[in-house]
Amino acid sequence: MSRRRAESQGSVGPDDEAMPYSDDETDDELDDSSEGEAEEPDMPHPPVDMRPSEMGWKVKANDRPYHQLPEFQKKVFLCIKKSRYSGNAIKTYKYNVLTFLPLNLYEQFKRAANLYFLALLILQIIPDISTLPWYTTLVPLVVVLGVTAIKDLVDDLARHRMDKEINNRKSEVLLDGRFQESKWMNIQVGDVVRLKKNDFIPADILLLSSSNPNTLIECEEPNNRLDKFMGTMLWDSERYPLELDNMLLRGCKIRNTEWCHGLVIYAGADTKIMRNGGKTRFKRTKIDELMNYMVYTIFALLILVAAGLAIGHSFWYAEIGSKAWYLFDNKNHNSDYRGFLSFWGYIIVLNTMVPISLYVSVEVIRLGQSKFINWDLQMYFPEKDTAAKARTTTLNEQLGQIQYIFSDKTGTLTQNVMQFKKCTIAGRSYGTDALYFPETHQTRVHGEVGPVPDAK
Repeated sequence: MSRRRAESQGSVGPDDEAMPYSDDETDDELDDSSEGEAEEPDMPHPPVDMRPSEMGWKVKANDRPYHQLPEFQKKVFLCIKKSRYSGNAIKTYKYNVLTFLPLNLYEQFKRAANLYFLALLILQIIPDISTLPWYTTLVPLVVVLGVTAIKDLVDDLARHRMDKEINNRKSEVLLDGRFQESKWMNIQVGDVVRLKKNDFIPADILLLSSSNPNTLIECEEPNNRLDKFMGTMLWDSERYPLELDNMLLRGCKIRNTEWCHGLVIYAGADTKIMRNGGKTRFKRTKIDELMNYMVYTIFALLILVAAGLAIGHSFWYAEIGSKAWYLFDNKNHNSDYRGFLSFWGYIIVLNTMVPISLYVSVEVIRLGQSKFINWDLQMYFPEKDTAAKARTTTLNEQLGQIQYIFSDKTGTLTQNVMQFKKCTIAGRSYGTDALYFPETHQTRVHGEVGPVPDAK
């Protein structure tokens, strides 16, 4: 059903239902129905002859206790149950007070160097192997883990602040027969919200021209398909199709109308935008992968060197060490066992081949880069008094790693102001920088000298 048709129907009656799209219908049948609507846009749409189907996702307008019924509870763990309808609060942060230490340590020990020095620390506790005091490895490892943990904590606190800012936004919700301001995080499935021009949409809502209390909606389960929403609506004992045009998705902004009403269908983590985002993942950049590869390579070389020295020690003890009375250590170990112990001893002695400060140095560089991004006046937008903001300090080197550019020529993305600055193709730099070169700077392209075009 098109949006124009939804507006022409007036109010939604108390017996209105929205039934989910049946998988029995083929795409051809849907195409035929859409073509039929296009041929007769001014004619009323015939009702759809469809039997009601049993769907678990039911939404009842203005009836919050209805969604807490036992039939809408799901088992979380053993006998612990909670409502299957998510609250509208969102969560993009990684850690909380209880999970910060274990999760952060787990992520840090995914790095090859940290795992290597942890194994080294365990080896140094063994008396027969240890050649250096254990604290010579513990102190640098704790410093590295601590610096990285502090940086991750600062990043996650910024996510907490952004989540709090979004969850505390306000919208008008129909409560006790009148519209009242309510925070986004307090909005629940089944609430009727009133949105005004330039308002952000707080949840996935079904667009209504007006609402009657206790309307029952049945629709498809929450999913991540942004381009589809199928179902049917029962109105005046007849069924009408529902499509994506009847939905307003979270994160969009009201532009071309002064006000509208909507019924919250999906909230919080069930909204399509959050379903597409998925859970917050711990991302690794190409630099991280390269550093891990370098550490693995160095560690392999270290093993070869230690193995060679251990084999040499075994031969030396068999030929010389076991025969010299002044080298007797009161231990009845054969040469092979002594070679095995010396192998791990050499691993400890040569541990500096793996740079423990490598990751700390990279983290400090990333932190400095993020500050420069925040201070960059060339990325300041004076019309809205908005400066650039680095929301994370771990992905700086991924900026600019572009292979293809898709540009909207209508100016929706660029406001028809798209000035070419500089790019690098196959290791060669093209373009000018207004800070250092005049606009008439010449460059050689394909063997010919000519002015650099100012693309707008």
